[in-house]
Amino acid sequence: MIQNTDIAIVGAGVAGLAAALRAREAGFTPIIYEKSRGPGGRLASKRTRDDASVDIGAQFFTIRNPKFNAFLREYAGADALQLWDATLWHESSENGVDSFHQAMRYVGTPRMTAITRALSRHLSISTGARITAVSAGPEGWTLTTDQGSHGPFPRVIITTPPEQARDLLPESLVAAMTLEQFRMLPCWTLALRFEEALTPGFDGIQLAHESLGWVARNTSKPARGNAEWWVIHANSTWSETHRDTEPAIVAEKLTTAFRQRFGVGQPTSDHLVHRWLYARPAPGPRPLYLSSADNGLGLCGDWLAGGRVEGAFESADALITAWTDQP
Repeated sequence: MIQNTDIAIVGAGVAGLAAALRAREAGFTPIIYEKSRGPGGRLASKRTRDDASVDIGAQFFTIRNPKFNAFLREYAGADALQLWDATLWHESSENGVDSFHQAMRYVGTPRMTAITRALSRHLSISTGARITAVSAGPEGWTLTTDQGSHGPFPRVIITTPPEQARDLLPESLVAAMTLEQFRMLPCWTLALRFEEALTPGFDGIQLAHESLGWVARNTSKPARGNAEWWVIHANSTWSETHRDTEPAIVAEKLTTAFRQRFGVGQPTSDHLVHRWLYARPAPGPRPLYLSSADNGLGLCGDWLAGGRVEGAFESADALITAWTDQP
């Protein structure tokens, strides 16, 4: 255990990083445990063989909350994000196409992970640490991994999706925090590289299609290079049906659907495929955060705030505010 650490945070996505930075502002000493090699969460990008970078998670984010704007400017810095000046369309169920609702949309530069990398510079993060259990004892909370345990800590924040949070906690806490009522929907993501530029007339489109949910020209984003990469997100229903389908078959089916929907005949030279098991929150009301009766355990994340990147910050900020406002 790191001495004088009084909050352990599971997960180094936006929610975990925001919770840690807000906790530090409030006088706590946080440490983050992240199972991957670095921070990111849903702000995920993958390097390609042509030395490009493809955003396979969140495609953009908004900054409507002034607190979120101030937070990013202070901790990420202006160089880590840019406005995505894109032509975005929305397809209705009647196959009509309209312009996407008006908003300023941002992306990390030169890739989405630039934001979480910048935020993490200010924090203590233990990477490659897969937490397998979170348990309470007389001296505090203990985090268990395959390599050993960490703690005790006075407080713990879990920022994983609810399905993973349930696996970490004893049944009594799962019941007390009503975690069984929350569910996430999957999403298959495919990225395709074309040797020639495609000209469909848009940079991104939200679709009402039997398999395709979202399509975007990754190359249209700032600082993404010149390689013609397109990102395809399958919709939740199709992804659930094909949850356990082999990635190669998923790639073939989504490529065919994309070609047929947009009349694309140009050959591809590379592709990436990724399955997000817990991508989008299922419909239903939910609080902005969850906290145990003694405020020793908290849960926050975008799954409690509409699945939005900005929502991840708002959930974490609300949890830390509630804890620090306690008498």
